[in-house]
Amino acid sequence: MSMETSPQLIDIVHNTLIHLYLAVSQTQSFVPSHTRNQIISKYLKPKLKSPQFKAVKPEIKMLLLTGKKKNADLEAKLLELREILEKKDTGGVGLKADVDRLFAYLAVLHEQHNIDSKMFDENIPIVSDCLYLYQHELEQNINDNGTITAALNMLIQADNVDMLMSVVREFDFQITTQGVDAAQSLHRLQLHQ
Repeated sequence: MSMETSPQLIDIVHNTLIHLYLAVSQTQSFVPSHTRNQIISKYLKPKLKSPQFKAVKPEIKMLLLTGKKKNADLEAKLLELREILEKKDTGGVGLKADVDRLFAYLAVLHEQHNIDSKMFDENIPIVSDCLYLYQHELEQNINDNGTITAALNMLIQADNVDMLMSVVREFDFQITTQGVDAAQSLHRLQLHQ
């Protein structure tokens, strides 16, 4: 890949990862690497024909070709590419976009505190100790640069949300409580800058 730091390439990488994570969050089961590659490829293929993405067409082609290889991991490649591009873009400082900090926060909740995160779907019952985000808010309140432009509403059914509040500070966010249904231990929260 030519690795020219173009805002368009950074946007493609961010938006592809967001698309992947939204798609994966809609399933109840584990999503293997080859299925993730298919999700990424289906998202990127239409971009090849669009004149809007002419400047990054070679990079998109390279990603699609990489995804066809046996044992390829396009998600890992996108994450690696994102890190390289962001370091180049910030002169090696590695400044993280809001969306990156949000994903890191959700990963810490999952890995260290056993709190999963999913997209809220009113047709699916709420699971205890799972943080629900609203897909339309993620799409509307995160701009192309990965900046969160407005508060994100969240929902969790848990006895105690103090841990959520304390862990989020490590990622330079704040959470405020918008309401509690004590009978169901259902907390409505808002994530702010």
